[in-house]
Amino acid sequence: MIIKLETITAEDYFGGCPVCGEACLINVETEDCPSESWFVCQTHFVKWFVGSGLFSNLNSPEEEGQNWILLDRCREVVPVAEGEVIRRYGRN
Repeated sequence: MIIKLETITAEDYFGGCPVCGEACLINVETEDCPSESWFVCQTHFVKWFVGSGLFSNLNSPEEEGQNWILLDRCREVVPVAEGEVIRRYGRN
């Protein structure tokens, strides 16, 4: 087995997953704010908060419930910054 060093660059303005650099936006409603925005990595189950009222929340009730379930499954992290390089070892 050959192990190689991989480099990945986070490409999203709001940051990326500290493991893979990926980011997916989800919005949820809270009592205090109609649109709370989070980015998540669904592969590594991590999330980071980016703000309130930044994006419109056009979720159906079903999507809203699924978003809350996903947020509950994820642990909060500090994302890697846009343009930051992530180095990790991978198998070839």
